Amino acid sequence: MAHTLALAFATALLMLAAGLFPSHILFAQSQQTQTQQPEAALPSFDVVSIKPDNSGWGGMNSTPGLVPHISIVNIRLDNLIESAYGVRDFQVFGAPGWIKTKRYDIKATIDESLLQQLRKLSGDEQVQQRQRMMQSVLADRFKLRVTHATKQFPAFNLVLLNDTAKLKPFAVDPFPRTPTGLVFISLGRARGDQVELIKANLSQLTVGLTTALAEPVMDHTGVTGNYSLKLRWTDASQLPAAATTPDPDFDRTLAEALRELGLKLEPTTAARDTITIDHIEEPTPN
Repeated sequence: MAHTLALAFATALLMLAAGLFPSHILFAQSQQTQTQQPEAALPSFDVVSIKPDNSGWGGMNSTPGLVPHISIVNIRLDNLIESAYGVRDFQVFGAPGWIKTKRYDIKATIDESLLQQLRKLSGDEQVQQRQRMMQSVLADRFKLRVTHATKQFPAFNLVLLNDTAKLKPFAVDPFPRTPTGLVFISLGRARGDQVELIKANLSQLTVGLTTALAEPVMDHTGVTGNYSLKLRWTDASQLPAAATTPDPDFDRTLAEALRELGLKLEPTTAARDTITIDHIEEPTPN
């Protein structure tokens, strides 16, 4: 379970870096309920090549940023669908088993005129257009048809403890060459679990916590600014069998680790978009 979560999050990080979806719409709520995907024409890539990847490699690579030639190597189809629609695996229903095992190499070209239009958009708008372009690929090459619906899920709000957060923004940036907004996570290792921020805000911390808990976590702290911190804790159920005692740095529960930062999680529910796969086919390689 922990290995699967860590691998899924690593894939998500690669997709975030590649501009396949923005962190704040990992659990995007659709305004549609029980409706088919829009019939309006989606923006599309100029040329698309899709081939099965039978390398046996467990990783995934993707071209970062908005560039003319896109390359995604060894991606599972369920991960591609999740990134294209801004959802997680528990928000997808009706999926045939093969989409979790089949892997593909995808190469695509963006027409120069469309590329110039996209570059005039904000970062999140660019990502949303890339998502719609991937939806077009899925509809055209995989014959994907989906139905949207809104469902309630167990969730958590990240809030302040006693109206204060024991977080210190940068006085001097210790990582001048490091991009902002990086989130790293390791789950179920011999030492315990960890979410690390590098120049990231608390909304981005909730991305890591969402993966760790496998339930949506939303930022209700009202705290602004970027921070670098390591949130370490032990979940005994996720430790490998060989691990007898966790590292002392991890010898606390998640609630205790958050309390040290002046934060806590409050249980709640949240309405989230879901998609039901009505039809999907394996593509013809080209």
